[in-house]
Amino acid sequence: MADSRLRRRWLLLACFGLAIVSLWPGPVVSAPASTPSVLDNASCENCHQAQWKEWKASRHSDAGENAPFNFEYEGHPGDWCLNCHAPRMSSDNLPKATARKQGVDCLSCHVREGKLYSTSKAQTSPHKTIADSSFGDTNMCAGCHQFNFPELDHKGSLIQYTAQTMQDTANEFRRSTIAKAGGSCTDCHMPKGRHTFPGAYSAEQVQKALRVDLCQAPTSLQVTITNELLAHNLPSGGVNRALVVQLWEGSRPQAVREYRLERRFIGPIGKRVKTKDTTLKPGKSATWNVRRSYLGAKTPTELHLRSQFFLGTDPNRHKPTSKVDIEHQKIPWKSITECAAK
Repeated sequence: MADSRLRRRWLLLACFGLAIVSLWPGPVVSAPASTPSVLDNASCENCHQAQWKEWKASRHSDAGENAPFNFEYEGHPGDWCLNCHAPRMSSDNLPKATARKQGVDCLSCHVREGKLYSTSKAQTSPHKTIADSSFGDTNMCAGCHQFNFPELDHKGSLIQYTAQTMQDTANEFRRSTIAKAGGSCTDCHMPKGRHTFPGAYSAEQVQKALRVDLCQAPTSLQVTITNELLAHNLPSGGVNRALVVQLWEGSRPQAVREYRLERRFIGPIGKRVKTKDTTLKPGKSATWNVRRSYLGAKTPTELHLRSQFFLGTDPNRHKPTSKVDIEHQKIPWKSITECAAK
């Protein structure tokens, strides 16, 4: 009896096993990665480690929390500012603090209404990517790099835009010879497809644009500052930033002289009026004459020439929330040639 029950049990197990085998689709294989959730930017790191690390070290990563932004935001808090500095607060309904921490992340650019966009789709990609050759072009960058001053309500929400340009970078580029020759913003800001986004915070990037030449005039030192970038103004971008060129004689650092490339505005944010614009258009130069008497010694021995980028400047314009040292040269006076006759 016991043997009979045992045989029936094994028969049932065998039949159940055959049923499972008949339904089994085949050998187990690794499933392709799925499109990341629009609420999980960190998942991009799993398969795109190099790009993710580049982005993480870029200014896009901390756009919602860096010192210059905090300086501006604390003075004029409002959700309007976060549309560009923490865009996923509106696109994915993330809490404000979370969105600010994410900054301008992978999904801010690559995901639209739950669909993944890129310039092309690799054959091995597991994503249902929409390949769009216009992805990353000037029009896309203009969404956050071309706008006028806003008029905001008491909650910091947009009422309307004023007639005064707050950031003109995209239009400056569109007018440039590089754009007219078919160039793109990404040629400089995403070199070789990298997600580093170098800009004013990169000394190396500014050095490519800034050229400073010295020559001796009869009663002064002539300093010529040139924008060799040929893509947009120097500096470009938001308000409260300046490219500062400083000069002093080696023994008299307290007697520093400086020339500033910047835009200055007055008035409340919805009624701003531009009072100064010394930014340099692509290929243009500014001439700064420094009297020899300002340098101290009748015949200086060594000059110090320093260029810096100030961001988030205070009302006195000398205590920026962020400062980038571009270059500091020590130049023997005897090496400075006389200015060419005009």
